[in-house]
Amino acid sequence: MPENAVDYNAVIPFKHRLIEKVWTNFRATSHSALRPEYDQFCFEQAHWLDDYALFRALKVRHGGACYLDWPAQLVHREAAALARARRDLAELIEQVRFAQFLLFRQGKRLREYARAAGVHLIGDLPFFVSPDSSDVWANPELFLLDEQRRPRFVAGVPPDYFSPQGQLWGNPVYNWEALQRTDYR
Repeated sequence: MPENAVDYNAVIPFKHRLIEKVWTNFRATSHSALRPEYDQFCFEQAHWLDDYALFRALKVRHGGACYLDWPAQLVHREAAALARARRDLAELIEQVRFAQFLLFRQGKRLREYARAAGVHLIGDLPFFVSPDSSDVWANPELFLLDEQRRPRFVAGVPPDYFSPQGQLWGNPVYNWEALQRTDYR
């Protein structure tokens, strides 16, 4: 492998082991100074964090398979199946929530550090989401999907100088009518 390339097959498991170790240490310290901040984060971000953490835990349980390949009760978010999954995967769900807490906390510190140094950060916010995402799984009504929850239309760009054939990205297109009726933060 070239020395300027990233070996993701090594880096990803390494990072997962680090998160597991940090989570284990955090959980073992019941009087952690981070506990109130973590609890506040979970409360404030519950509108997306709970579904995201459950989705990530289910992805692990099902070997990374697309959510459409999970048992039908989970694909269709049947209440009993979700409650059972939350109970069975509680530890992993909390670990995912904690990893997101650390990510947000570190991101905030990085922005503050950069701002103090006179550096302005510009984020690259993706406009579309993956068809195999917690967003599509938790809110299928917000996307133009068929009866099997597969995208009816996908995002892309027409032909141009860089891509004479254009590009199909595979991301589901939003259901704008449903989005306009939804109260999102």
